[in-house]
Amino acid sequence: MNGVFPNGHEIASDAFNPALTAGDDGTLMIRPEQMRISSLQGANGTSGLPVTVRDVTYLGDAMHYAVATPWQQEISIRMPAAHRHDGGIVIGTQALVDCAAHDVRLFAQA
Repeated sequence: MNGVFPNGHEIASDAFNPALTAGDDGTLMIRPEQMRISSLQGANGTSGLPVTVRDVTYLGDAMHYAVATPWQQEISIRMPAAHRHDGGIVIGTQALVDCAAHDVRLFAQA
């Protein structure tokens, strides 16, 4: 089953939810440490949800990225600190966010 964001970008989910059928509104959940962020320069044809980087914080063992979707929803991403060497991810730049289908959960709208 796939989820579709407001901008039309599709995201795959391996987790089947029998409460959802095609076209239903729902909620998508991904843990911050399960998402990956990459700069547009280093994307090399990689697809992902386009975002704008709003903040980058070094936390010692991890990097925290606060990003905004095209419809201005805030997303938090946490990656290993070694990722901070991707110099293309700085405040104000465009980036791509993706994740593995087995990390995506879809829930029926309450």
